[in-house]
Amino acid sequence: MKLIFSISFILLSLLKAQTFTDANNTMQHNNKYNIEDIINITLQTHPTIRMNKEIIKGSEAQLRGAKWGYYPTPSISSFQTENNLFGATLSLEQPLFTGGKLDSNYDLALANKKSSEYALEDSAYTLIETLLDTIKTYIQSENSYAALIEGQKQLRILEGMVQRRVEAGVSSRADMELLMARLYQMDTDLNLAKTKKETALAQIEIMTGREFDNNLIVKLSAPVVSGTISEIIDETINTHPLLKKLDAQREYTKAELDKSKANIWPNFSLKAQQNFGSSSMTEDIKSDNSPFVYLSVQASPGAGLSALSAVEGSRAKILQVEQEKLVAKQSIVNKVMFAYNDYNSASKRIESQSKSVGSSQKVFASYTRLFLAGKRQWLDLVNSSREVTQNEIAFSDAKVAMLISAYQLALYRGEINPLSTSKIVAEIPKEAKEQATPAEAFDAIHDVQQDIIKEKNNQELKR
Repeated sequence: MKLIFSISFILLSLLKAQTFTDANNTMQHNNKYNIEDIINITLQTHPTIRMNKEIIKGSEAQLRGAKWGYYPTPSISSFQTENNLFGATLSLEQPLFTGGKLDSNYDLALANKKSSEYALEDSAYTLIETLLDTIKTYIQSENSYAALIEGQKQLRILEGMVQRRVEAGVSSRADMELLMARLYQMDTDLNLAKTKKETALAQIEIMTGREFDNNLIVKLSAPVVSGTISEIIDETINTHPLLKKLDAQREYTKAELDKSKANIWPNFSLKAQQNFGSSSMTEDIKSDNSPFVYLSVQASPGAGLSALSAVEGSRAKILQVEQEKLVAKQSIVNKVMFAYNDYNSASKRIESQSKSVGSSQKVFASYTRLFLAGKRQWLDLVNSSREVTQNEIAFSDAKVAMLISAYQLALYRGEINPLSTSKIVAEIPKEAKEQATPAEAFDAIHDVQQDIIKEKNNQELKR
């Protein structure tokens, strides 16, 4: 009868713990967000994005200024002679030929505007990558914390059972010491998981500019991943803003090269000038000279051969930007391959870890029965309990890894566009059918109890 009572007590305690957990989840605040929602909030509020938008405004103003360079330039100057006479000169100058200076100035402004726009998108990319890594840490630590809490509850139930057995003289105090050592280790793991969770949540709050009251719930819906690795790499290279920004920087350095070449040439402009003279600035201005128009020629190639040196320097900058693009392309390809392999690896681990969770739960139920029947050691039972917790954490980590890597691939493929509304086809990750749920584990323990009761009744009938 003591054997039946012990198993009944274990089953009842586990069911109460599960009921408490369900009630606690129901009482949680409705603070759920999709990953897309967190990304959009971050892009709307982060100061880096606002800073880059202001840079774009400045580059647009610079481009407008470069356009005005093609128009005539008015100027006015005044002077005073020794005889206390005042005069003024009004002129209007229209460039005719500058050797390409005006075109290069316009090209510089246009390339700078493109570079600033792609810099905004690249900053958003980097911000999203950091945010996804932080969300990954948060979800994994949150799931680890939840699994460790359940494992701790399970060990507390075993603690009550072994305490009664020690008091009854059935088990040794070494069994209790072993269990307490596992509980101390569990407390350490819980503190570590809690710290990681709080740190990740704090980082998310800083990036989003929003407080979640320590209750952020991320909905697990992942983008659909399709295509081969080669197709994904090609799409990434065609859409990644860093490569576009480097192309714009190459255009900028090319415009600098053109400007360096143009500085060697003289400037030809048509200039109209009118001089005015008067004995007092307060009197009506009277014209002393007739207006005249003339062709102005100006040249300032610089000291010595400095213009040629500037040309060589601009050519070197072009080669530098081209090499930077090659390095960036290699880095991007490595990121895509890592995310793709991580996605495939995680999707395969989900299936195997799902089976491991179900198997370890059934093993724990079986070991509980065998230990109470005297056919298993206490160490085996405690180890099986720890294995359940470790498999649940590994299974959760695999799901989160697949989720985040799917979002990373969507980002690289251009499905998440920071400058427009993202169109992501998402789905909830499916768990393998072989996974055993907590209810199935409790049913397994219940079946063990019924088998022992039947066996006990049969023995009594035989007597």
